[in-house]
Amino acid sequence: MFKMDDLADKKFISFIIITKNEEKKIGACIESVLKASERFDSEVILVDSLSSDKTIEIAKRYPIKILQLKPYQEIFPSTARYIGFKYSSGRYIQFLDGDMILNSQWINNAIPIIEKNEGIAGVAGGLTQDQTKSPMLKQFSKYLEGMRVDKPVKVRSFVGMSLFKSSVLREVGTFDPYLIAIEEGELCDRITAAGYTLLLLPFHSAHHQVSKEYSILKELKKKIRYTIGEGQVFRRSTFNKKIFLFRLDLYKFYLIFAVLEILGFIGLSTLSETDKGLFGFVWITVVVFSLLWVLLEKKGVFYSVTRTLTASLLWPVFSYGFLKSVKNPDTYNTDVSLIKEY
Repeated sequence: MFKMDDLADKKFISFIIITKNEEKKIGACIESVLKASERFDSEVILVDSLSSDKTIEIAKRYPIKILQLKPYQEIFPSTARYIGFKYSSGRYIQFLDGDMILNSQWINNAIPIIEKNEGIAGVAGGLTQDQTKSPMLKQFSKYLEGMRVDKPVKVRSFVGMSLFKSSVLREVGTFDPYLIAIEEGELCDRITAAGYTLLLLPFHSAHHQVSKEYSILKELKKKIRYTIGEGQVFRRSTFNKKIFLFRLDLYKFYLIFAVLEILGFIGLSTLSETDKGLFGFVWITVVVFSLLWVLLEKKGVFYSVTRTLTASLLWPVFSYGFLKSVKNPDTYNTDVSLIKEY
């Protein structure tokens, strides 16, 4: 049984890689991290979520620490990030997924900026991505293109990969291990609410290796998982007024369509035949108005249509995430398997 020690040997930077079935990509990921870490007193920790392929076998070839979650634990991407941080000792923490290739100059460019101001809690850079058939990832690629900057810019949140000060994560809490998705946004909410600054830097940070495989079923499962995560994050936002107002604006369409569809069901099932016609007309008018509002407010036809369909069809999934009980992250069992020490 492997348990956390007091981590007496502090490092300058800890690289935390999370994996699940990344045998085709993990080698390139680890090699890029080792190259980027050469100038620093660092540690590389890989946290695996029960891969069934050769991910662990390949990773064991490299001088890194490998931890693996156990079958009885609740396991999400946020869980692996949480465990990685708990077992790290770095002054700075660089999180990345096992399908990413870290830019060799990213750390050299990022550290001087994050070090110069105590108020800066974390930084992220430009992220590129392979071409893909996945509609969700295509939209993500467009988002990444829009996030490219020519100077440091203060942002509300990071998506994809980030470098944080460990002192800030100890203060506000690290990733919530019980979140199914949207864990980085939820963490950034707490960081900014605490008064810290997050910066998007004009440097390339990493490349995302996208799988060539695509199926509608996998896409739907991913969309449902993200929608549940959105509901969970919205529930957690109710504990902080500043965060709640931000998330309320972001998720208002889920709430609008939930109310409209519930009212429609109640009205059409309880009203008299005479009143149903008028109610139905008013209800359809409001629904159409709401759909047009979504389309006009959002930029890009694909995103507008996708967001509208998500809000109108998946609000029960969002509600399910919202109604899930909120557990204290400190209650998560951090007992994991040590696969390989340095």
